[in-house]
Amino acid sequence: MRSEEGQSSFIGHIIISEDRPARPTDFWIAIERRDASVEVGSIVTVKGEDNIIIGVVDDIRYASRSSSVAQFYEGQTRSEGQVQPSLKVPIERYAHVRVLAASPPYKMPPHDRWPVRHAVYNDIEVLFGKIPKRCRVLAGFLKGRQVRPIPVYLHADFLLGREGAHINITGKTGLATKTSYAVFLAYSVLSWAKQENQRVAVVMFNVKRGDLMRLHRLPRNMEEARSCIKDWARAVGMEARVEDMVKLWESALEEGLDPFSVKIRYFTYSEDPYQDENHEDTWYFSYGLADLSVVEVIASIYRPGEKVTDPQYAMIHTYFDSLRATERKISFNEMKEHFSLYSRYKPDEESKRLLRKKGAPDLESWRTDVADAIFRRLCGFLSRATHIVEVESPEGQPIKFWDQNDQRCIAKGKINVIQLFGLDEAEKRLVVNAVLRELLSGLQKPRDERHVDRIMVFVDELNLYAPKAESPIKEQIIDIVARGRDLGLSLFGAQQFASQIDLQVLGNCSTKVVGNTDYAEVKKDLYAYLGEFRDYVPYLEKGEMIIYHPLYVSPFPVLFPIPLHEVVQED
Repeated sequence: MRSEEGQSSFIGHIIISEDRPARPTDFWIAIERRDASVEVGSIVTVKGEDNIIIGVVDDIRYASRSSSVAQFYEGQTRSEGQVQPSLKVPIERYAHVRVLAASPPYKMPPHDRWPVRHAVYNDIEVLFGKIPKRCRVLAGFLKGRQVRPIPVYLHADFLLGREGAHINITGKTGLATKTSYAVFLAYSVLSWAKQENQRVAVVMFNVKRGDLMRLHRLPRNMEEARSCIKDWARAVGMEARVEDMVKLWESALEEGLDPFSVKIRYFTYSEDPYQDENHEDTWYFSYGLADLSVVEVIASIYRPGEKVTDPQYAMIHTYFDSLRATERKISFNEMKEHFSLYSRYKPDEESKRLLRKKGAPDLESWRTDVADAIFRRLCGFLSRATHIVEVESPEGQPIKFWDQNDQRCIAKGKINVIQLFGLDEAEKRLVVNAVLRELLSGLQKPRDERHVDRIMVFVDELNLYAPKAESPIKEQIIDIVARGRDLGLSLFGAQQFASQIDLQVLGNCSTKVVGNTDYAEVKKDLYAYLGEFRDYVPYLEKGEMIIYHPLYVSPFPVLFPIPLHEVVQED
């Protein structure tokens, strides 16, 4: 087998001309070797006199200096099969390269026709030199045909808090495999935490049938995984990629990512059709009114995009302030009855005495029409929320950050999957907001009073919880992106269109990932960071993403293997 540094990796030379000048940030190369296999996303290495430059190909152009007439006659000659003087038109092949890293880190362009080759594993320290080995979280592998796949790393402190935080994943449903990539990152984060003795937990909300409710169903080892991948690929028409996928998993194992050792804890409800009753670490959850904050109640009873009027907002807050002052715990049914009373009685002294006898909190004043509007919304919510809402009891069995006496809490070193599929949309909003508030509160405790220091939270369909439009349900998400970095709470959000989520949320995501996306969407201004890769996004395959991370000056494509639970056949 040829060495990775061998002649087979040679591509061509740098071009320095008036129409293709070299700059410190980018340059052009001539593709001289016909079998060089250069494509958009290829990572190349330039070796200068005393420095090395690593770059990514973001554009390729084939051109001829001859006229179109000459090319016409060349085609005619070939098609007619006649023996005539050669009119073959020379085709010149060029590739545009964006600089990713340089060693030493000179801020100057290449100044000669230096040779260019494909990047190899030995170039890894040049490319990832800004990320200390103790902070390297595997994010996938570079695109290319290297003998040994080259890993791509993200910086843990820019991914999970302290220096930066939050990651956003965009792409078409089904084609971009957003959830699959999130699972891969979850494996990677937990494997990194185990190696570095970090106290980390992963929380993932499941929104699509049983997608994440089968994470515990894995092959027993890599040999069995190879067989499962082969069967899966045959079923979906991807047999040609079997060896590539196996090679990526084998490389991931070499990098310390071990999916076979990752443990799963499930939180679900009693009627969930996708729960595996044989999985012991499964817990049921529910919420009563006393388990929720006023923000979570508002997020539940009002729909996304629905404006909460100032009088309604003020009355709900006044009602809860009165309850807290008396330290009373009441049920949803009791709250509904109270607002029914407020809607029927005006706030005179006689009515107040009557309402006090009926147990309604003592409000100084209220408007009957405002109380009626809140009452009707409460009735609508309670008629739909039939799975995880305790109507008669003030308290349920909520998911907790940490409780030594109750295992219904977020487990350290595990993927904690919370089932949302099958719940009403209002119930989903309730659960997401309640869990996020609980995690924020828990991470603010002194270190000796908590069991984890960093939490990665995956929220699919983020546009439902942090929409761009005005909505009462996104306060908790905005709070996370504002304070999460310092607390160690990182939001891993995913949606089909990034343009549909709140700009404050998107702007605070230090790492952005884009899968296959519609051309009309990716042409919007918020994707400007992609540069020339904008034109490439609609052609991304499954298992291929473009990553933009703070420690890299340019985005670039990465490959990741399909999560192994997806290749296991259903019973």
